[in-house]
Amino acid sequence: MQLSSGSHSFNFFVIGDPCKNGGSIPDSLKKDAPELECDGGKLKGATMSDAGHVIIGMLFDENSDGTCGNAGGEFETQVSQGCKERVHDVNKSGMGSIFIDLAKINPVHSPSGPSGKSPASGSGDSGSGDSGSDGSEEAKGPAQNVHGSALKLCSEDGMAMTGFTRTGTCTEKDDDQGSHHICIDISSMKENFCQQTEQPDWCDQKGTCAECSGDSCKEGSGKCPRKHWCVCQWAFAAYVKKQGCHNIEDVMCSATNKVAYDRYKKELAKDPLATADNAPISGALACLKQKCGLE
Repeated sequence: MQLSSGSHSFNFFVIGDPCKNGGSIPDSLKKDAPELECDGGKLKGATMSDAGHVIIGMLFDENSDGTCGNAGGEFETQVSQGCKERVHDVNKSGMGSIFIDLAKINPVHSPSGPSGKSPASGSGDSGSGDSGSDGSEEAKGPAQNVHGSALKLCSEDGMAMTGFTRTGTCTEKDDDQGSHHICIDISSMKENFCQQTEQPDWCDQKGTCAECSGDSCKEGSGKCPRKHWCVCQWAFAAYVKKQGCHNIEDVMCSATNKVAYDRYKKELAKDPLATADNAPISGALACLKQKCGLE
């Protein structure tokens, strides 16, 4: 950021824009915070970081003595104690639970890739132009499915339009922190994907209908149920851990982006015990192999 004193970089605490994931705020949140609205695919009235995330507050560097850079030690002690009390009360006071539920809708993962943190976690984001990419390395050229052939549509007529780019395919742009590459049927289980991954239940809400023809879809009129959906490849690891691969009925392999399969293998090559969203990536890879008949 260019100031009168020169160029400076600042860090901000952010959450993912909830309006990019399903395009709507769950009714459960609207009831408690009616001011939350989507407008043109963005959270209305929000201040955004360079990476397109919702800024919650500014982060300050530590002083040399380890105290917070924006205030004295007495103030820091008071804030620290207040935070401990709210955590003990499961963040039910004030806006705590609302921010947590809002952050779960479109999780922000570390720019370096998966982490062991919950998808509810916020993230530090740079105000100096960082793209926010999680390093998923979306392949250049035509997207491929896990079998190496052309990526098929995840959306079908009569279903809500899916895909981070809302094209009906599990492809992304640089600011898709969740890497929504895996196409599954989120309606096929008694406890759906949202419940299993501890997100607000947007799974049971309707979205804009997809009108598909050949190998392309466009957004139509009316609202349709969310069924086949491009889910976050890291949240899929948590889903497998909680649900068990044998209980996951439908993975649409022809519509699942090969980027997820390749990234799982890459992370495990670096660390066989690598985790994402507190779940082993090895479990997600094994499940993908089992469901799609991969070697």
